[in-house]
Amino acid sequence: MFISIDNMDEIDNIIKTRELMLLKFDNKESKYNEFIDGLSFKVINITDEEIIDFYDIDVLPTILVYKDRNLMDSIKGFHTKTVLLKKIMNIIEN
Repeated sequence: MFISIDNMDEIDNIIKTRELMLLKFDNKESKYNEFIDGLSFKVINITDEEIIDFYDIDVLPTILVYKDRNLMDSIKGFHTKTVLLKKIMNIIEN
């Protein structure tokens, strides 16, 4: 599932859930979104510049992986589907 959000309160509510959540920070809608949307994880797309600055994101795209209300790790830059899935699974399993 792929959701676009541009409100800090909505983001706070989402990351407080206990499910696995990927916050994807990017400055534009791109074909990479279609690729990420195909993953079996809930992905929140954030393109708002103020929110990107608030989270101090320096590389776009950046994906923050949350699980059980905790930031587990981040994945920076573009990756193939295989590499991205491997990175996500390594984060989840550790």
